[in-house]
Amino acid sequence: MLGIGPTTLWRMIKRGDVRAHTNPLHPGLQDPNMLQRVKWVLDLLEGDNPQTKRQYQPMFDFVHIDEKWYYLSKKTQRVYLGKHERAKYRSGKSSKFIPKVMFTAAVARPRFNAQNECIFDGKLGIFPFTYQEAAKRNSKNREKGTMVTKVVESVRKEETRDMLINQIVPAIMQKWPPSEGPKTIFIHKTTQEHTSLNPMQYGNKHINKVTSLSF
Repeated sequence: MLGIGPTTLWRMIKRGDVRAHTNPLHPGLQDPNMLQRVKWVLDLLEGDNPQTKRQYQPMFDFVHIDEKWYYLSKKTQRVYLGKHERAKYRSGKSSKFIPKVMFTAAVARPRFNAQNECIFDGKLGIFPFTYQEAAKRNSKNREKGTMVTKVVESVRKEETRDMLINQIVPAIMQKWPPSEGPKTIFIHKTTQEHTSLNPMQYGNKHINKVTSLSF
């Protein structure tokens, strides 16, 4: 497209006349999304009036959660074998549609004492979307009735709610520093936009993208 040879273009890149640039695709935020983000930032300011609101909250009572999809296997893997070692034979139902599993990670701000020693690292856990199911028939790998771990292929609102209530919330209650006493913990879901989400019920509390939890 430049109308020059590849060698000339390579010399221009080496001289710095042409540079590589990665152009990411950003989320298209509308006016309601921008107003919601500004409101979120203003709510984190401490103070009683606009003159005293000059410092942000330390966010020691926030838990951030985020999810990530991972392929259970790769179509091609690079390995290193010994001189007489044979490569392992890998097979699957399809090389195009490889199953994926989702993990949710929960972290909080770490705590340090007066001696600058870490008393709470903030790592609450990484939780996979999997379930246990008994094998329906015998095979060369296992007997009938053996519990097998399977992947939740479609993560919907119900699966997210179950993960939050039965795994993430108990992990927070177990690992949170007891020295801080009873307090309200806010669970914040890291997303590209801060729009409303259908609320999920936890007891008599509502769990949304920003959730308050007292214990």
